[in-house]
Amino acid sequence: MIINENKKPVRATLVAALILAVCGGYLYHIGYGGIALFMSATCAVSALFCLKKMFSKKYIEITDDALKIVINERECEFKFADIKNINVKTFTAGKKQVKLLNFEFKRALDLDDTYNFLHFYTDTEATMPDIYETSIYEINKILRAKMGFENEPEEPSANSKKHGKRK
Repeated sequence: MIINENKKPVRATLVAALILAVCGGYLYHIGYGGIALFMSATCAVSALFCLKKMFSKKYIEITDDALKIVINERECEFKFADIKNINVKTFTAGKKQVKLLNFEFKRALDLDDTYNFLHFYTDTEATMPDIYETSIYEINKILRAKMGFENEPEEPSANSKKHGKRK
């Protein structure tokens, strides 16, 4: 199964950058000078970066025994036998919460590749951002099914405790 990177935000940004580049060119033409030229040039450069991102190849492939992450011509394969646990983890920074797919490995991996396929935050734990067409919850469900993990029920929160009736 192949899950591609979500390109919808890039397409929207490309359209907006092209519209603003044309508007900047028009404003320069009618006499607004340097600021309009700067606007047009900045938006044109942004559009070029969007085009580069649109034509890049980034996907994950889930096979029977491994998870392969492909970014352009580079790829890295993580065997299911090396993975101890997979779950969705919530990281909190101030008021913002980010949910990422968290991989816990059985041992520290010897990755001599400096290219970031997964974002390692300890020797044995790494995260994968939610940038793919399928949500991280679906990817988590697919990976857990392939690895043979049974879906564990969510832990009850502290606010959902049942209170008995007082007499």
